[in-house]
Amino acid sequence: MKAKTKLKHKNFTFNVYGQDYDVIFQDNVYHPISGQECCGLCDPEVAKIYINNKMDKSLTTCTVLHELFHAYSRRMGMENSGMSAELEEILADQFGTLLEENFDFTF
Repeated sequence: MKAKTKLKHKNFTFNVYGQDYDVIFQDNVYHPISGQECCGLCDPEVAKIYINNKMDKSLTTCTVLHELFHAYSRRMGMENSGMSAELEEILADQFGTLLEENFDFTF
């Protein structure tokens, strides 16, 4: 994770197939199983996405899009398809990177 001058981010809500997800920027985001600090986290149980404030613009954008992919996957029922968690992570990474490289998002 790249540390840079802290950017001001505004929390927002994003609709994913009829479910509003709150995107919340905070100083620390921790993985619920490992306890390690991470870039972002999608919690589909409460429809919230947490994004770490300590990243540069590019990594922040990739992370928001990555976590939105996880929200999309849950809403589409992809966890019932037999897709592995590892494959979902690869797809989420590629989705975030592809969009970040081609569009100018500001979060």
